[in-house]
Amino acid sequence: MPITFHNDKRMPQGRLAVTSYVIVGMIALLLFGFWKLQIIDSDRYSQLAERNRVRSIPIIAPRGSMLDREGRVLVDSYPSFSVLLLRDAPGQVERLLPQIADGLSMTLDELKQEIDAAKAMPKFQPIVIKPEASPSDIAYIESHRADIPVIDNRNAHGSPPSLPARRFARQRDWLRR
Repeated sequence: MPITFHNDKRMPQGRLAVTSYVIVGMIALLLFGFWKLQIIDSDRYSQLAERNRVRSIPIIAPRGSMLDREGRVLVDSYPSFSVLLLRDAPGQVERLLPQIADGLSMTLDELKQEIDAAKAMPKFQPIVIKPEASPSDIAYIESHRADIPVIDNRNAHGSPPSLPARRFARQRDWLRR
């Protein structure tokens, strides 16, 4: 009589087939999910990623007057403000353009030209739409900050318009000594 050994540790063929079908089904489900994320919903997730960027607004360091070694003013500065347009929500920007142009004493065409000139810039980077804002422009921005969240102001320091002439006169006077 032949001796037969029964290996009870072996998984029966039926269980093995079911387990392999379950594993193949889970892999197929994962592949379908990846395909859906990468192919079908790619536009949605790329828009979400575009909006999720960190916006950096450059802050110009405050400067004072530059003096020569004798204490005379070589270059003077005065406080000025620039008006920035935040383009995080393009639909909101388009809707508020007439109101912004009216409040900043600009024509709608001037405002659209500034926006068109900055089309190549990244959407998260603000556009300077008015480099030399008047006090009334700053007051308008501050009073309408809740109504028009797409505009902001930035403190910048400028030089007086007659600076090159004054600088030339000082250099001429210094050379005459």
